[in-house]
Amino acid sequence: MGAPGEARDAASDLLIAGSGVAGLVAAITARCCGLNPVIVEKSDKWGGTSAMSGGSLWIPGHHLMAENGVDEDMAEAAAYLAAHASQGGAPSSPERQAAFLQTGPEMVRFLADLGFEWDFSPFPDYYPEAEGASYGRGVNAKLFDGAALGAWRKSMRAMVRIPAVVVKPHEFKSMLMPTRDLRAMRNGLTVALRTAWWRLRGKSPMFIGQALTGRLMEIALKLGVDVRLNSAIVDLLHEGGRVVGAVVESGGVRRELRAKAGVVLASGGFARNDALRRSHQAVAGSYTVAVPEDTGDALTAAIKLGAATALMDDAWWGASVLFPDGSRSFLLWERTLPHSLIVDRTGRRYVNEAAPYNDLGRVMVERSRIYPADPSFLIMDARHRRRYVFANLLGGYNPSKLIRSGFLIKAATIDELAAKCGIDTATLKETLQRFNRFAKTGKDHDFGRGDSLFDRIYGDDAVGPNPCLGAVEQAPFWAVRIHPGDLGTKGGLLTNSDGQVLDMARLPIAGLYASGNTTASVMGRGYPGPGSTLGPAAVFAYRAARHAGGTLNADVGSEL
Repeated sequence: MGAPGEARDAASDLLIAGSGVAGLVAAITARCCGLNPVIVEKSDKWGGTSAMSGGSLWIPGHHLMAENGVDEDMAEAAAYLAAHASQGGAPSSPERQAAFLQTGPEMVRFLADLGFEWDFSPFPDYYPEAEGASYGRGVNAKLFDGAALGAWRKSMRAMVRIPAVVVKPHEFKSMLMPTRDLRAMRNGLTVALRTAWWRLRGKSPMFIGQALTGRLMEIALKLGVDVRLNSAIVDLLHEGGRVVGAVVESGGVRRELRAKAGVVLASGGFARNDALRRSHQAVAGSYTVAVPEDTGDALTAAIKLGAATALMDDAWWGASVLFPDGSRSFLLWERTLPHSLIVDRTGRRYVNEAAPYNDLGRVMVERSRIYPADPSFLIMDARHRRRYVFANLLGGYNPSKLIRSGFLIKAATIDELAAKCGIDTATLKETLQRFNRFAKTGKDHDFGRGDSLFDRIYGDDAVGPNPCLGAVEQAPFWAVRIHPGDLGTKGGLLTNSDGQVLDMARLPIAGLYASGNTTASVMGRGYPGPGSTLGPAAVFAYRAARHAGGTLNADVGSEL
């Protein structure tokens, strides 16, 4: 394989738009089916939003579960998925759900047979008290040495505000409170020494989304997959009743790239297309953490061809903060830790702060339709900022430039904090008094924070009686503006169980496939567990490539 940017004119059997998880899995699968795939990536960076993600794939029944003593009941998994992919309509049909569940473990094993090293994670489903819930269904890539990518390492999409450390899944929680106790400090020292040892040996440590996309790219390159950066699909070629390729723009020049088996659209959704979002949703893309190139180009090209869409009003919601330099951070643990709460600009709480992020974000979006909740404020007392990592700022580290910019709002009293945030002082004080009473008893009678096992995952076990509920009463007090953000859009092209794009009559458009955020998700409006975005993206990319190669019902070998 040549270096990034080299001119290549090899014939293509399958043209794949996008170099994230869906695109890479499609290319690897196609190559193992005997096809000659070409990946075209709009950006000068490969990996997409996948490379910036948590890197989990939600795959019930994958082989690492049994290897780690978890007995999976696929009937229970199916019941759990059906309950939490409700209200999704055609994208989450029983047929597509069944295809996802049946093929997921096979896809994980397929990649393992090619040398992909998976890591078991005991993380629970997001609704652990629900019927059919389990743990360990999310599977991750093992730590990866990016040096193995050679010249392609430099063109990989980088993480934003996340340091490249060699941390293992079971160490992650204590890294959020590294100075909390001796155990946490020992863990932090272990991670620091391990990272230094990797670097001293010339290694480039990658974890979570970087490790996932890095390992996939390593396999793709070994298989000889042609990857072309700075190459955007601007139109689809439709001849003789089928898609036969696309018009690709690179360096200001447009040319036709033909593909015998068709085209796979895996270039993300439309999170950064404000016009398209405003026509379907209540928010624009101001606070998404998706990559800047996530503008719906492939989606638009398919719609022009007559493709059907679904769930266009939905996204993978969450809470985001916007740094002064324009970068965004998606809040996962910060809001769940004790000594903090979320209020809108009226000074009232309106949500369980420790809820799964998709639920939290959806409530923020709905709240903003009626009340001044964008921005809302995450209010913290001195203990929260002293003990815990916030948006990857270590506890106790509060840069003066972030205070001067107004990103971090600091106050000696609640009256001062309310004034600086533009919140009614009396209402905020009343909210805090009620919240602090809940914290002391450990029972949130308004929103149930801490009632679910999931709420407590990132909690501080040294705080009781509820590890994610602590009073906000010690000065100085802090506040940060938070916004309804997302990991990307959830709606898109309507596809069948083999990833074929459907037209308005619900018939397949021959030669056109899609997976990932380019499509309407099989998860419907739900988010059942860690990796509910990337899991289906990989599974349906795998099925699409096999279908394109005409080998859906045949065994896929690991040799060319």
